Amino acid sequence: MVNWIILEQEYASLAIVSEVAGGIYLWEWAITVYFDWRMFSSFGKGEWRWTTILYLISRYTTLDAIICIFVFLNLKNEFNCEALIRICAAFGTFALFSSYVLNSIRMYVDEIKFYNISSERSSSIAIWKRKLLIVVLVSLTILANAGILIWVTIDHMGAVWSPLLGGCLITKTSTDKVQINFAFACEFLLAVLMLIDIWLQKGSGRLWQLIYHQGLTWLLIALTFYVPVVVLTWLNLSDAMNMMLQVPLCIAMSICATRMHRGLYEYAHPDEVI
Repeated sequence: MVNWIILEQEYASLAIVSEVAGGIYLWEWAITVYFDWRMFSSFGKGEWRWTTILYLISRYTTLDAIICIFVFLNLKNEFNCEALIRICAAFGTFALFSSYVLNSIRMYVDEIKFYNISSERSSSIAIWKRKLLIVVLVSLTILANAGILIWVTIDHMGAVWSPLLGGCLITKTSTDKVQINFAFACEFLLAVLMLIDIWLQKGSGRLWQLIYHQGLTWLLIALTFYVPVVVLTWLNLSDAMNMMLQVPLCIAMSICATRMHRGLYEYAHPDEVI
């Protein structure tokens, strides 16, 4: 028998956690939208790299996911819960995927050449020097994540309207195990590979220090936000508990990836954004 009092408390907690996390992202977006505007305004005037598109996709799919979640949690009249939760899941998963790809490019490129950093300011850093094994490994993880994205969009969690709660009940969240565990494994592996090679190069310039600190931050954030989500999905206490920390996870990884990208661009071009 369903304990509606506990269920209501869990969904109230889920709403609070998700909305607080969403509010943090809206604040982050507001204080950094200058960067987006300068890139939009430079379109057609300067050099736009494909990472610019990834950066914007990561930013705005996360923003779309937050808006959809706010709508999902606050509508009090009966509506199509199934359709809305699928839209939320699609935007959220795509935001995680684009953030992962945005970080993955560091395994493919030399930051000096790719970000047009003056050779007078920094020595060359090419993580793992684009070794074939590393490139293939990272490419496979990207393709696998893309496959999971498609699967999540087509056959993921569901939701049904509950008159007793006056809102939607999320269902089938136990299927998140595969997605969350694989995404965590990929993030952890990539961050560790990045840190190992940066440490082996042992540079002393500002660029080396910047990339090393970014890699360390990336690893710590991935561990901090992924581990609790992995634990909750494996415990499978309830659908609400399974979802409790997934919105903060998505937001944290998006902020991390976009801030790392923005940091490199602003280091390379202190007076303008390409």
